[in-house]
Amino acid sequence: MTPREKKLAALTGIMVLMLCGFFVWNQVSTQLKQRHNAITSLDLEIAGKQLILKKGRQATTRLAEYEQRSLPADREVARSIYQDWLLDLAKQVNLEEANVKAPGDYTNEGVFYRLTFNVSGIGHLDQIVAMIQRIYEFDHLHLIRRLTIVPIKDGRKLELAFSIEAAVLPGSVNQGQLTTLMNPWLANGDSHNLIEKITSRNIFAPPNHPPQLAHIGSKQVEVQRTLSFTAKAIDADPLDTVTYQLSTTAPSGARIGATSGKFNWTPTEIGEFEFDVVANDDNLPGKSVRQTVQVTVVIAPLTKVVTKPANDRPGKLEPDVAKHTYLIGTIERSGHREIWLQVRTTGKIHKLSEDDSIRFGSIDGKVSRIGNRDAEITVGDQRILVRVGENLSEADKRPIGGI
Repeated sequence: MTPREKKLAALTGIMVLMLCGFFVWNQVSTQLKQRHNAITSLDLEIAGKQLILKKGRQATTRLAEYEQRSLPADREVARSIYQDWLLDLAKQVNLEEANVKAPGDYTNEGVFYRLTFNVSGIGHLDQIVAMIQRIYEFDHLHLIRRLTIVPIKDGRKLELAFSIEAAVLPGSVNQGQLTTLMNPWLANGDSHNLIEKITSRNIFAPPNHPPQLAHIGSKQVEVQRTLSFTAKAIDADPLDTVTYQLSTTAPSGARIGATSGKFNWTPTEIGEFEFDVVANDDNLPGKSVRQTVQVTVVIAPLTKVVTKPANDRPGKLEPDVAKHTYLIGTIERSGHREIWLQVRTTGKIHKLSEDDSIRFGSIDGKVSRIGNRDAEITVGDQRILVRVGENLSEADKRPIGGI
């Protein structure tokens, strides 16, 4: 063989080997790809079956939950107790002419039975909202399908009619009673605020106008005398009823008639008092108006009575003067406190500070302490505690150092 023939033979051999290698690689890669596709297909099949198993477990869990919320399995029992439950809710919210009808037939949905109930009644918007809210507070398998609310002419009441459906599962765990489970979205909420948010958008009536309260003005009354006046309010809405109340700043003992507006108060001490008279209407949303009243309590002017002294010694008062001397108030001015004592027989007022001497009949001592509504007087080895409105003879007496 010539060198040229040897080269050609070598090249031919190399090409044959490459072709064989390419064929072998093609076969191997095809088998690998087929195996990879088979593995991928198996993985997808496994994932699909796992998803089916997961959905099955979820369905089992959901079915168990539904069986706890379902009406009793006995359909006639379920119809009877659910109908009574709806009627009881209507009475709780004071619906007028409340009526609950349950048609005799029921719908078989394959895995459960559907019962239908028709509810009707008459009430205000807040009553209707409260009725619906209480229905959904309980976690029964039920759903309101149709709701109709119609305003009654020449009135604020509404006609209510709705259709509600409830489900009965054959595997219900409730036997002869409804579930006691509560709806987590409503049971722990503030139902008052929920109802208020809806009734504040009363779409069944024209806008509500607040009452108009007649001017009351400032008042002055003598201590221990009764102050009376009547608050008067009118409302532009003819169907509204106005009621009255006092603010929390009203003095103790002050009263106002809820419907009459008549105010009465007998003050027991002098001073300046300020509070609000509030007029409210009963429309939705409710409106109110308030007016601030200032009352000045003054000392009653008394006619001076001249009495003959028990003896001729100047300056000495008769022994029973203490019975007619009353503590009518304690005053604080710029951090300095003083008591006001009034001798009822003369009408004279004595203003004393702490450590001042005091002498009224049998009471001869000094003012040792002045409180907010009382004072302490030291007489010999006793302390006398007198309160606003008491006379000196009524004061509590106790030895110095005693409790």
